Amino acid sequence: MLVSDPAKSLDVVKALADSYSRKILFSTISKSSSIEEISQQMHIPISTCYRKMQSLESSGMMRRDKTIIDDHGKKLVLYLSILKNATINFGSEEEISVEVSLNGNLELDSLILAP
Repeated sequence: MLVSDPAKSLDVVKALADSYSRKILFSTISKSSSIEEISQQMHIPISTCYRKMQSLESSGMMRRDKTIIDDHGKKLVLYLSILKNATINFGSEEEISVEVSLNGNLELDSLILAP
């Protein structure tokens, strides 16, 4: 799927260029995880993990998969990467095009990156 909006294409490129965002996306491709799990497993400071997750979710690269209540009654939101992979192409006059593959059977309607 081609990301048609140049601003959204730039969001994908920026996220993939950022090591923390990239770690978060990679860690949630195969299974959904809470921010706390991602922080511990990927060695990302918890505040950074929350900030990056908010950015990834608002740009449409991450979604809330489910909410669970743990044994102590704490509500945990589990996140899943919407993207499975991305291809970045450089065009003429500083144009960047990004083509993405969706993770699993996600609905295109839920993807903010869609036109």
